[in-house]
Amino acid sequence: MDNFVFHNPTKILFGDGMLDRLPEELEAYGPKVLLVYGGGSIKRTGLYDRVLTLLGQADREVHELAGVMPNPRTEKVYEGIEICKKESIDLILAVGGGSVLDCAKAIAAGACYEGDFWQDLYIEGRVIDRALPLATVLTMPATGSEMNCGSVISEWECNMKQGYKNDNLFPRFSILEPSLTMTMPRDQVVYGAIDMISHVFEQYFSPPDDNNLSDELCEAVLRNIRTNLVDALEDLENYQARSNLMWDATVALNYLLGMGKLGDWQSHQIEHALSAWYDIPHGAGLAIVHPNLLYYIRKEAE
Repeated sequence: MDNFVFHNPTKILFGDGMLDRLPEELEAYGPKVLLVYGGGSIKRTGLYDRVLTLLGQADREVHELAGVMPNPRTEKVYEGIEICKKESIDLILAVGGGSVLDCAKAIAAGACYEGDFWQDLYIEGRVIDRALPLATVLTMPATGSEMNCGSVISEWECNMKQGYKNDNLFPRFSILEPSLTMTMPRDQVVYGAIDMISHVFEQYFSPPDDNNLSDELCEAVLRNIRTNLVDALEDLENYQARSNLMWDATVALNYLLGMGKLGDWQSHQIEHALSAWYDIPHGAGLAIVHPNLLYYIRKEAE
């Protein structure tokens, strides 16, 4: 295996009822919270009310940023940064899937940065030395954003989709309560699983190819995704299957599987260009790109 340094500071609270521990986890942070969420599904499912009740129990002052779209866009990030600076926010709480979490990370970075987050960080790749604390409540397992320091944002006006990584963007803690994923539509369950598989492939099909533990772990995760996706699609309320898929997504991109590996990420870069133009779900884009890329390079890989 190649040399590596592994560090992941995110605390994971996994399992049924873990959301109820939110007030306890918030004790280490200031009173002002920015609640970031998507298009309203958390209100329809009752999760919004549950989170607000818990924030009330913790005596938090809550500000909200609603309407984060799939393939989150720069305008929503700018809106969140403005709230953070105006209200002196102490902690960002992202409740949703990967798009919400990625948007919240960009806000966390931009709120402590004097320049333009998009041009300076996502385009030029400048390094930040601090960010607002971030916590997450995951509702759609797919991207692994709940336990990594990466974020992908789209600039729709110029059809660009760019990623940014910085250690300051690791969530302080993430709550993974599998029952919160039960309201996901069937197609979103599939898209999420494709994203997980693609993340594993990007690490597995990369040098070095000698015998190593990282490849063995990749194979175990792939087997687990396959088995539990089949079970989940037969019964969308199968807790065992959904809980395994939730943890699969986290492990697939919390950087553990890539230790000692070079990594590839060609498929993700191509998909980013695709969804920057056509605004398709990330998992759907990967389903188009990744098998075809592997087929295209098969002869050189042999």
